[in-house]
Amino acid sequence: MYRCGRCGYETSRKYNFELHQKRKTPCSITRKINITEGRICNNCSQVFPNRQAKYRHVKNNNCTPKIDNKSKPFSVEAPYVDHIDRDLIKDLYLSNDRSVKKLINETIRKIYGDFRSNNSFRFPMGVKSNAIEVFSDERYQLLPLQDVLQTVLQQTSALCEIYLRSHYQNKTIIGITCLLHANTLKELSSKDELSHKNKVKYYPFVKAAILECCF
Repeated sequence: MYRCGRCGYETSRKYNFELHQKRKTPCSITRKINITEGRICNNCSQVFPNRQAKYRHVKNNNCTPKIDNKSKPFSVEAPYVDHIDRDLIKDLYLSNDRSVKKLINETIRKIYGDFRSNNSFRFPMGVKSNAIEVFSDERYQLLPLQDVLQTVLQQTSALCEIYLRSHYQNKTIIGITCLLHANTLKELSSKDELSHKNKVKYYPFVKAAILECCF
């Protein structure tokens, strides 16, 4: 969530926030300053006497996130995919010119982006860092970015491969290209290290989708 320090304007989209900051007429200072601002842990909501105490608390990972079950994030290992079906995969595949990379990107956004309150990903050290915080085993964990990209790619590819192959077999998508792409998705969903070089080409599309779901 992006919040304006002058007027309190809030938005979940970085682009909208940047537009607000660059507006021709600057916003008015209407927000009341909270004396605890900057001293509250965003993870567990604990208030500290100063910023240094909060910094040590966060650095040493001494808190347990307070998570409302109604907005509980999806585990990266087991995301909610009940809303992903054959028709959706067909529409995403054909509307993106039968591109496997775009299909994967769109599907990830549908899996996580349709439920923005259930944010499973965080970038506490910035989007250019090699680490990402994910919801796993009932808590947030800081993990290597590449490992997470690989996991998400494998899961998404496996889901898309099942439906795409089904469309080819039932002739609801015509053309040998559909079968070839289903085979590609099967390879991407494998845990075989020999196919690692092929998977790396898809990581930018996976990361782009994750970033889209974060903001």
